[in-house]
Amino acid sequence: MAVTFEDACDDQAFAKIGLYGQTGSGKTTLVTSMAIGLHKMLAEHGLPEGKNPVLMADTEIGSHWVWRAFDEAGIKLKVSKTRAFKDLAPMIEMAEDQKSILLIDSLTHFWNELLSSYLTKKGRQQVSVGDWQWIKGRHGNQKFSDAFINSQAHLFWCSRAAQIYKHFVDESGARQMEVVGSKPKAETEAGYEPSMLVLMERHYFPDPKDPSRTKRSITAQVVKDRGPLDGKFFINPAFDNFKPHFDALELGGKHAGVDTSRTSESEIPHDSSDGKIRREQTAVCLDEIKGCLAKHHPRQNADDRKSRLDLMEKYFGTLSWEKVTTLSLEALVAGRNKMWPDMEGTEYEIGNSELPDVKEKLDEIPF
Repeated sequence: MAVTFEDACDDQAFAKIGLYGQTGSGKTTLVTSMAIGLHKMLAEHGLPEGKNPVLMADTEIGSHWVWRAFDEAGIKLKVSKTRAFKDLAPMIEMAEDQKSILLIDSLTHFWNELLSSYLTKKGRQQVSVGDWQWIKGRHGNQKFSDAFINSQAHLFWCSRAAQIYKHFVDESGARQMEVVGSKPKAETEAGYEPSMLVLMERHYFPDPKDPSRTKRSITAQVVKDRGPLDGKFFINPAFDNFKPHFDALELGGKHAGVDTSRTSESEIPHDSSDGKIRREQTAVCLDEIKGCLAKHHPRQNADDRKSRLDLMEKYFGTLSWEKVTTLSLEALVAGRNKMWPDMEGTEYEIGNSELPDVKEKLDEIPF
């Protein structure tokens, strides 16, 4: 079906809110205030989300400290204490089906759990470049992102804050780095998805009446708002500060997300699949590594065998050739590129890796 255009209209009916900040910056308190305020608005509109319980995915036992605020407002809070990333999309579907507001606190734990589970399943210590395609792709984080944007439900998430660094060279010529901002501590593009993104911070200052004591204030900076609050700054914020954003929604109306059913898969030739390319590249890289070892240490005596084992341990961290064959493409390429100058006397370049024909000897060499 050909692509089509439709008349623009008020088609955002559900809140998609993100809050992030350091520990103790008031994220859970503010998201509670927002949820209660929105619940009351929805009740005034006669919408079911204003009658049904609020749902909370609680990874930090924050529900223990805020459920009384919901109770005092006459709102039932239902909690699921999980950190499993696989639970996020089903919880969004549940909120949609039950016509409930959903709070996710904290998104950081779900993201960390996804990375941890991936590494455990793969038996690795760190994520390699090739792993991100799955982790960030449609079977990983993208599945949650699509559900967050497109769901017919009011969704809020809280996240810890991560600092953004900038590298520079100082007057002495030394490389330095400085903090230039912050972002949600989750998937890199998490901050782009909410319709409103709020940075929470806490500040301490001397008590004017007693300089020996300190007082605390909480601030909220609207980093992004597709409504009327972009750039606004609030001290000790509450729902009323953000009500203009919710007023701008078409509550009870049509909500249009993004059509994720349309893809470009039909335009991609089958023989250029990433899996096939990676398998071919891995096979070639292994051949080059084995060929280089056989070229410089081709004999089956003790000295050459020890040399081959020493080189494998030096560049690939193992004495087992079978283990080398299980390494990721990225690890193989990194080891080969380090090995090449030492053994061939030149940097590795594609087309500059011609080795003598040693294929007949390769299988004979006991690695």
